[in-house]
Amino acid sequence: MNYIEVKNLYTKNHQGIDWTLKKGEIHGIIGPSGEGKSYFLKVLVGLLPYISGNILDENGNRWDYAKKRVGVQFQSNALLNNMTIGENIMMPLIVKLDMPVDVARQIARYYIKLVGLKYEVFDYFPLECSGGMQKRAALAMTMVLEPEILFLDEPTAGLDCVILESYDNLLLHLSKNYNMTIAMVTHDLSRLAKIADRISVLIGGKIYTGTFNELRKSDNFMVREFLESYVRTIATF
Repeated sequence: MNYIEVKNLYTKNHQGIDWTLKKGEIHGIIGPSGEGKSYFLKVLVGLLPYISGNILDENGNRWDYAKKRVGVQFQSNALLNNMTIGENIMMPLIVKLDMPVDVARQIARYYIKLVGLKYEVFDYFPLECSGGMQKRAALAMTMVLEPEILFLDEPTAGLDCVILESYDNLLLHLSKNYNMTIAMVTHDLSRLAKIADRISVLIGGKIYTGTFNELRKSDNFMVREFLESYVRTIATF
């Protein structure tokens, strides 16, 4: 089932995009710099406009992110430094759902554990945490409202390989055990080749979708060359 179907979408960066996000999949969005990957994701969550085309939900109605259970994590984490990690995670529950503090605290502690953080991190401030800990805390804050779809925009940029692998394992766990649908913009094709069910390459104002192996056989030369450059790179190690 398609959660989102994009038809003939035009933006300032894209020309007639057709794209789908299927229920329960991890869908990677990648492409050369300047092709509008983050712009496309922000269009989907209503932060940026599009010129023409249609974005439809699973019922064929116009996609309205505000009426859906959607979580968004950007590269900057969006953690407030004057609040503890626990208070940051509790905030959406208190502000959006008017939840009592004691109940919000219990739920936040559950998500602290779910993303692989120790309980004591609840009382740390963001600046007392490593980059990897902050990324996990930001993911917990994104998940606390129980979204059906997670949109991730370069959520692990700048992290080392060990932390990246741990984060990827967490995404696989969420997809498999919580039926979470995940759309992730990243520059790291090696990650997507391992964890993504499908990959979309944004290039030349168009989008091309398939598995990694399918895209390597694409009719489009730019897509093939982009993926083969990755294969040649890892072959040198």
